[in-house]
Amino acid sequence: VKMYAATIDSFFERVSVHAKRSFRTVEEIDQVKARDIDYAASGNAHLRGENALVSAHELVKLNGEQVHIG
Repeated sequence: VKMYAATIDSFFERVSVHAKRSFRTVEEIDQVKARDIDYAASGNAHLRGENALVSAHELVKLNGEQVHIG
């Protein structure tokens, strides 16, 4: 199913998706505003960009057998 629209606004109490594979391409900005965000990967988790910024008001924690910086 293909859908072309200028704007789609939706409100849901809950959205649940189970997929074997999921691909998404966003040309400009992809923004999420949430109370909590939890991503988990059983393999590798990658975050790549020209710049990567992580900030917190109270605590930033890195935990691993090895942590490489620089």
